[in-house]
Amino acid sequence: MASTSTQLVYSWYGYSGFYAWVDYTAVRSGTGNIRLYGTVHLKCASLSGQGYYYSWYNNRINYRMKIDNNGWTGYTQIKENTTGSLIENRTFSSNFDFTQSVAASSTKITIYVHFIDAQNSSAGWVNNTVSWSNVTVPLGEQPPSNAGASVSSITCNSATAKVSVGSQGVGSGFKQRFEYSTSSNFSSYTTTDYTSSSSGSWNLTGLTPATKYYYRSYAVNSAGGINSSTGSFTTRGSKPTLTNASATNPEVYRIIFKLGSINWGECGTSPKLRLDWKYIMDGKTYSFYKEWNNATMTSQTYDTGQIIPGETTPTYYSEVPDDETVSYTWTATTSLGSTTLSGTVACQPSYTAYVIGPSTDYKPVEAEVRVSSSKGKQPTQVVRRWSKI
Repeated sequence: MASTSTQLVYSWYGYSGFYAWVDYTAVRSGTGNIRLYGTVHLKCASLSGQGYYYSWYNNRINYRMKIDNNGWTGYTQIKENTTGSLIENRTFSSNFDFTQSVAASSTKITIYVHFIDAQNSSAGWVNNTVSWSNVTVPLGEQPPSNAGASVSSITCNSATAKVSVGSQGVGSGFKQRFEYSTSSNFSSYTTTDYTSSSSGSWNLTGLTPATKYYYRSYAVNSAGGINSSTGSFTTRGSKPTLTNASATNPEVYRIIFKLGSINWGECGTSPKLRLDWKYIMDGKTYSFYKEWNNATMTSQTYDTGQIIPGETTPTYYSEVPDDETVSYTWTATTSLGSTTLSGTVACQPSYTAYVIGPSTDYKPVEAEVRVSSSKGKQPTQVVRRWSKI
């Protein structure tokens, strides 16, 4: 804010001794406007030494004003209301208050004041005019300019934030901060502490992995505040990936599931691996699963089991049918999401082998015989070894 009183001496109708001055205050109103307000004063000093007295009989003086090269704001009266009074050594005043645009980069302005003599309310303007112009005044404190913000060193849950402004407006009362939000319209946002420096840096912590953030800076002083343009960054983080899933059925009622590669991604927590498989038999769906919590493996194999040839006690399996297609799905999960990989495997049928004979011409060979039976709802497998006859 700038406030001053400047006086100029003018000649009026060829006589000196007329003084004009303005008490004004210039205040920035936004980046590209100036509000100018105050009082215009006009005084006629002693004219007796010049052998001439000037009196106003319902006369008036008018003036108009502008800032820089803008248009005039219009005429305003400075009027003496006492008929027949002498104007010698008297001061007449008038208040003004208006706003006009200026260049955003302006650090000074020029005030133009144009005085015009009007003989009375209906006579119009006379030719004798004076003007007061090119009064250059310093502006008061200006809002900050060229605000900027940036982000670097981005991790899963932290980043480095920086702000800066131009030299304009950095002084008493200046401060700036960094603002960030997960909403592009900043309906809610988090801020850092203020810094009074023209540049600042903060370490942002507690961010959410794999999340997009929007950011800007805010700089302010007693003349006003501005935001920088909006930027964005995304914290690191990814969900797991799975590759090379396969399944084989080397024996009836046995499946070997394999997962060739597990990448748990970046920044996720609480890893878990799950294998689901199911089949439909006699119109009914049978579902099974196996889980590994807090898994850290990079691959996995799961064998539903097998019966050792020659064992005397049959082993019962409920997880694997005979002569059916089994569908399976591997699922890897962390706090950042899940990934699945699926496939199918056709199970071989079971059968019963019989020895036909005896006959002197028939020599059965040694054979491994798989026998399909059931025990309750569960299929069974029995392996026996047959000898030559």
